[in-house]
Amino acid sequence: MVLRKLVDDASKFLNDKVTKAVVTVPKDVGRIAGFEVLRIINEPTAVSLAYGLVLKRTMKTYWHLTLEVIKELGDKIPGPVKEKVEAKLGELKEAISGGSTQAMKDAVVALNQEVMQLGQSLYNQPGATPGGAGPTPGGSTGPSDSTGKGPDGDVIDADFSDSK
Repeated sequence: MVLRKLVDDASKFLNDKVTKAVVTVPKDVGRIAGFEVLRIINEPTAVSLAYGLVLKRTMKTYWHLTLEVIKELGDKIPGPVKEKVEAKLGELKEAISGGSTQAMKDAVVALNQEVMQLGQSLYNQPGATPGGAGPTPGGSTGPSDSTGKGPDGDVIDADFSDSK
């Protein structure tokens, strides 16, 4: 019954009837659930295959989102920094195509380093206000009055403590 439910859920997700599968249970169970068992694999193999699929999808999403940020920032990014990030994006795309989980992980680490450099270069640009907020250099860092609020009514300082 559980396997039949999984087959039904997969059919709904794929918008197509599932008639064949690779499973980790005996073939008779698949036949009873109403589909042809193509192959039986052990559970550790199934887990590692699923991990690879999830990792690949996650890497594709990360690649796409980083590319969108680069496009959105456009000319605000210094040329050499942008070129380095784009090169690392290319390396990640190649790693995703290759399918090696270690290559994908290494490419993401390298891309993260370049993205951090990109953020630092944007932060260090003359006239840049990171996030569009925060105190200006040389400006007052304390509250403007006894309420603990800045000139626009924003809280600029707070104390936090854990309560148990």
